[in-house]
Amino acid sequence: VGVDLGGRRIIKKIDLPSSFFNGRVDELKNILQDHTTFGMSDTHKVKSDHEVLTRKEFKEIPLLKGLLDKAYKQLGTSGGGNHFVEFGIATLDHPRPEWRLEPGQYFALLSHSGSRGLGANIAKHYTTLAMKQTPLPRQVQHLAWLDLSTHDGMEYWMAMNLAGDYAT
Repeated sequence: VGVDLGGRRIIKKIDLPSSFFNGRVDELKNILQDHTTFGMSDTHKVKSDHEVLTRKEFKEIPLLKGLLDKAYKQLGTSGGGNHFVEFGIATLDHPRPEWRLEPGQYFALLSHSGSRGLGANIAKHYTTLAMKQTPLPRQVQHLAWLDLSTHDGMEYWMAMNLAGDYAT
């Protein structure tokens, strides 16, 4: 059982020359601050919708039933903790045919987000179960696990995968 459920990083090349970044750091920082919501904020008033919120796990797993409203509220935010969004220059030293990019410098947006409150609650719940079911010495209790051949282990696996899809 782990805490960082579904953390994802994505980089997006922006169709502007890399030189666009020069001299605009403050302007770009303000754009991100004005249009990015981290954590549970009152500024995120739009209730976002996505097909992941209709998944059967939200109906079948008791813990997830109680987290659906939180998942709706946090969808579209970047989360908290170590999550971030930033503009910058991405440098490619080698061609990336799968991305259709040649070596060079590109103006880009980098984002790291995760499963937010949904994943944190899943991790907390199943960590508690794992620590009860897998007694370990105090100093390593946080390394407890759930066997996938058990009901709780399979439920955790399903919830964790849902959190990963939610984070994406």
